[in-house]
Amino acid sequence: MKKTLFFTAMAAALLAACTKPEFITPEGTQLEDGTQVYYAKGLVIEEIYFTGSPVAGKDSGDDDQYIKLTNTSSEVVYADRVMFVSNYIDGFITETGAYYTYPELPDGLVVTDMYMIPGNGTDHPIKPGESIVLAIDAKKYTDENPNAVDLSKADFEFYDGENEFFPDTDNPDVANLDVWFKSSFTVTIFHHRGLESFAIVRVPAGETPESIMTERHWSGTKHMIFKEWDFDDDIAEDDAFVIPASWVLDAVNCTTPASYYQNPWGPKFDAGWTGVGDDDVNKYGKAVSRKVVDKRLIDSNNSTNDFKVASPSLK
Repeated sequence: MKKTLFFTAMAAALLAACTKPEFITPEGTQLEDGTQVYYAKGLVIEEIYFTGSPVAGKDSGDDDQYIKLTNTSSEVVYADRVMFVSNYIDGFITETGAYYTYPELPDGLVVTDMYMIPGNGTDHPIKPGESIVLAIDAKKYTDENPNAVDLSKADFEFYDGENEFFPDTDNPDVANLDVWFKSSFTVTIFHHRGLESFAIVRVPAGETPESIMTERHWSGTKHMIFKEWDFDDDIAEDDAFVIPASWVLDAVNCTTPASYYQNPWGPKFDAGWTGVGDDDVNKYGKAVSRKVVDKRLIDSNNSTNDFKVASPSLK
């Protein structure tokens, strides 16, 4: 009996010694490529596909754009009342050389477009390790473009409603995001060069589009600088709203090296930025994706460290 117990214990010890732990890289490790390893916790933006897939004979990308959100926690996370927002503050210099400065920035995110995931609190569970996809248009793009992504099975789509001048297409099999505010009079689309920043925020119960419009409107002054002259603009006349920092789940600044001037959102939300460079002749068909270390997404709160350029995962 003692021999049996001895050999059983020895076998268990040998098995444990030979079994490689699933996650071995400790927090704070710097990899050879300079990546700082801090693992994501909670619901984060895993991937943004804004360039669109290449179209034969055209010098532009298709509109098969999407953003992928992933639950990196060990518990079920509900997507209900998670809102997608984009930046109001410009972070790039235009092709003419003009840019804005903002002398006084609020503590939260200054946003313009706001799209809410509908639900009553527990309608849209995301299991640990699983993802949801928000598609600009939940369409099977591969029917017309073999280089494109099939987004007909997306979880949600951006649908702007009926507009006789700029009609949007609604996929009845995919749930629409609730439009809380949109700045464009046309259909919503991501900037193909990636000159935008994106965030997801969880909006508390009781907040409404009306309460944000009236109680969270940003007022102040922005300063335009253009070559040999400059002037001030009143922000109160613009569609700029402040999302409290406590609501923010994740934020990603996007731009291009040639256009970069400043981050639209401060370092407490994202200390860096990511993007697909304008100098990349093959930029269409590329996404910005969060890096993976030991099968886990990382999040050091710096997109320069956390993201890489990659093929879209849905292709």
